[in-house]
Amino acid sequence: MLRGDRIAQTGHRIIQSCQVLVTAVVVAGCGRDCPSNARRCQGDVLQTCNDDNGDGPFAGAQWENFPCAIACREVAGVAVCLPTRDPDPECAGGGDFMTCLDNAPTHCFGGYAFKETPCASPSHCAMSAACGGPICVTSDSPDPRCAQRKFCDGNDYVTCTCDYVSSRFSCGATETCRAMDGDVLCTPAEPDPRCSGAAQTRFGFCDGNVAYDCWYGYLVSASACAPPSHCDVLPTVNAAGCAYPIQ
Repeated sequence: MLRGDRIAQTGHRIIQSCQVLVTAVVVAGCGRDCPSNARRCQGDVLQTCNDDNGDGPFAGAQWENFPCAIACREVAGVAVCLPTRDPDPECAGGGDFMTCLDNAPTHCFGGYAFKETPCASPSHCAMSAACGGPICVTSDSPDPRCAQRKFCDGNDYVTCTCDYVSSRFSCGATETCRAMDGDVLCTPAEPDPRCSGAAQTRFGFCDGNVAYDCWYGYLVSASACAPPSHCDVLPTVNAAGCAYPIQ
């Protein structure tokens, strides 16, 4: 073979090797068109960089689209979907804080108001020191009794969120609000002899096809089991319920 032919063949092999190398580089780079965890707005579409796009040859970080319902903006250096196109004057200052707006717990971020569901009457929005932010409450000020999550106030069953009363309801004319070992329940006025005494927190039994639930000796619920279910006692949890036959 002539020397010139050998040079030509060698050059051809070098070109082929370079093509393989270039191809490998291009394939490795396919799809990697965004930095990990990046976010940006394209019009009113929020794009986030997904860097877990499988294990195939074309895997890599790629932009994913999330159309915003109202608007997409870069706020405080972060691309986010916004509830309004214009900043809210109540969130002036451009900081990142929680407050109450229009009776709703609200996150102010970069001058925009991100409101949660408004508090339903008779509750209202209040700033809680214990929670470190706004919550829906029924009381006008923190209640020291909220050191417990729930308590009896007269015949009212009261629950707390952080340091405020968040709900209350009356146990009514036929039942009594009763507190036992930090637990609270509306019960009949007198214990039921079928309830195995006050020593057990919970106790269940069957009477016919009716499942009964007792709490500290008081009968607190009864559930009739409709066929094909039948009342059954679960001794491991000290309760009774409606069981269905195994097919």
